[in-house]
Amino acid sequence: MALTKEVKVTKENILNWVNTSEVVEFIKSNLTLINKGLFPNFYFHNIKHYVNVALISLFIASNFDLNKDYLKILCDASLLHDIGRIDDIYDFNHGYIGSILVNDILKDQEFYHNQYYLDLIRTIILGHNKSPYDKTIYSKYLTFEDKPLLLLKILRDADILERLRLDSFKLKLDELSLEESESLIKFIKYIDSLNLDDEIVKGDLYNVLKVS
Repeated sequence: MALTKEVKVTKENILNWVNTSEVVEFIKSNLTLINKGLFPNFYFHNIKHYVNVALISLFIASNFDLNKDYLKILCDASLLHDIGRIDDIYDFNHGYIGSILVNDILKDQEFYHNQYYLDLIRTIILGHNKSPYDKTIYSKYLTFEDKPLLLLKILRDADILERLRLDSFKLKLDELSLEESESLIKFIKYIDSLNLDDEIVKGDLYNVLKVS
């Protein structure tokens, strides 16, 4: 799923990345391991939002040297980051609630029997709606220097960027943590127009999660 900083972001290379990388299958394979009935399904915070955030996260991540395990954690955190939501408006506690709920959601995945991976995804979900420099979310699994902090910054930026599909959302550049995220600002509506949630979520699962 490689894309490098040297490649200028255009609609063409976004589409090429989607078509030639394994990103769609990667998201789909991770989504199939999650109990879909648990996803919040609101007007904005719905399967389109979760899949778009995963796509944007993985696109940003392609600029960095992250191994497959980190990419899985990032993808799962993107799909599950709003699992603690109780409504569609600003919900200050949903990151904290989601970090608790995710224990049961992921308990049957052997990958998350690794306590480090489980604690890491919990910390990223906990912190996604906070400043990445808010020390209340830090633990031995997340420091100011390492790749876990990078995962948090990527998810937070992707979640902010995905709101740009709404005409009413106005982005302030200082809200983004990574320079690599800024290159996607003009292309969020294009990514949304690809309707990859239709490709990733199909059949009965699609009917359960899709907002009509």
